[in-house]
Amino acid sequence: MLPVITESKRKKFYGYYPTNPLSGCFDKEKSVYEEWPNGFMIRKPFLIAQNITDDYLFSIEEDMRRIFVTDKFKQRVEDANLLGFDFSIEISIL
Repeated sequence: MLPVITESKRKKFYGYYPTNPLSGCFDKEKSVYEEWPNGFMIRKPFLIAQNITDDYLFSIEEDMRRIFVTDKFKQRVEDANLLGFDFSIEISIL
């Protein structure tokens, strides 16, 4: 857990960043991306469902800056009426 610095004096906020990226989840054939010497620039990822082993949130080896969440995670956030989450971008899972 990482502390999130805000102007709020009433609450403390914490962020979570997955540090164990999953391998074998990125479908290179179907995804839209550019490969550079220092990594990938992924425009539209397609993920392989059978290789997603995390129940809630994860990153992938090819793009560790991006965090993916599962429908299970989204449902728990919505059930708890948590604010500040944006689930507007959906990723294709094969």
